Amino acid sequence: MSAPGPAPGPGPRVVYDEDHAARLRAEAAAALPPFLTGRQARELLAGEGVPERSTRHLLDNGWAGTPIRTSSALLFETRAVLALALRPRLGPRDLDAFAIPLLLVTRRAFPAGPDAATERERLRGPWPLGRFASATLRAVLRLYGPQPLIATVAGIVVQGAEITGARPGRPEPVPGGVGDAAVEPLTLDLAPAGPWFPACAATRVTHGPGRPWVLHGFDQVSQAPRHPPSVGESSA
Repeated sequence: MSAPGPAPGPGPRVVYDEDHAARLRAEAAAALPPFLTGRQARELLAGEGVPERSTRHLLDNGWAGTPIRTSSALLFETRAVLALALRPRLGPRDLDAFAIPLLLVTRRAFPAGPDAATERERLRGPWPLGRFASATLRAVLRLYGPQPLIATVAGIVVQGAEITGARPGRPEPVPGGVGDAAVEPLTLDLAPAGPWFPACAATRVTHGPGRPWVLHGFDQVSQAPRHPPSVGESSA
């Protein structure tokens, strides 16, 4: 019998208030035209801290909706762009609340799909995890069951899922790596996100530049005992 997973944390410090967010979007939209050109949309997103290059990933992949094509420009609905730009932000400490015990955050641009199932299929990977991170995730899945995944594009949370399984591919050496440093491509089995997802579904993750994935809780899990306590054995 697998060990029960630890109880979820107290939740993120940033609480998403849809009514408040809707008021902010309405106030901002009232001061803008109903549609924005691509340049205006990129400037609006960049003004809220989205890296300039990443603004194209959001718009070109359909996360602000399908633009209206005119003879001179692509026009994006202002409210859709504001819905991305004005999201509350989650930092690394906020994300720790979702790591039960692990949370995989993906940071790779991919197109919006017609439905959630299509988007989950695009998130299966393979993901270039390090060999140790890959082994840790697979061990946690065996011990504790499904683990959460949050997919982001330019930091914007666009999808969530439950990782139910993970299958490693052939390890690939890391150029300039030391010792047995290697990337182990991992293909994920995914199911719809659990009840934890609404708390972060309309937020933005601020994690800075880096790899196309972040494994929250990895440091704590990798330093924990390799085996859970046996029945009757104290874990104190």
